[in-house]
Amino acid sequence: MRALSVTLPVNSPSDSSTLTQAQVYAGLQVKARDATPFVAPIASCEVLREFPTGLVRRVQFKGDPEYKTEQVDFYPPSLMEFTLHESPAYVTNLISSSPEGDLYLTFTFATGPNGPLDESETALETEKTKRRQVAGVIQHTLDVIREMVRSGEIAK
Repeated sequence: MRALSVTLPVNSPSDSSTLTQAQVYAGLQVKARDATPFVAPIASCEVLREFPTGLVRRVQFKGDPEYKTEQVDFYPPSLMEFTLHESPAYVTNLISSSPEGDLYLTFTFATGPNGPLDESETALETEKTKRRQVAGVIQHTLDVIREMVRSGEIAK
C-alpha cells in the first residue's frame, strides 16, 4: 500500500471567480451524490441510501463491469471520507486553509492492503503518474464547482 495526497489551491489569481469554503464543501456534497461530472473514470454513480452524516453509493468505473459500493462520511465543513466496501481503499477530500485564510483542496488515496511501503522504482513511477492524474481531478473538481456557482446550482 502506498498512500498518496495531492493538494491544490482552491483560488488562484487566474481563476474567474473566488470560491468560499462553504461553496467548495457544497460542491463536494454534490460530487459524493453523483461523481460522474467530477471524476472522468467513473461511468455511473447511484446513491443507495442516505443518513444524517453521509451516504452509501454504488459506482462503476469505465472499463470495469463490476460495481463498487462506497460509504461516504461527511464531516462539515471541511472533510469527506470515502471507504470502499469490496477492497481495501480509503479516500479523503479535505478543505484546509493557511493562517492567512487561503483555501486548499487535498485528495488522499490509500489503496490495497496495508503493509510496508513499496519503494521500488515501479512504485515511485506509478506514484508520479498518479500525482499528476489526481492534480487533474482536483482542478477539474474545482472547475465544475466554479461553474455550479456561476449557474446558481450552488449559492453564491
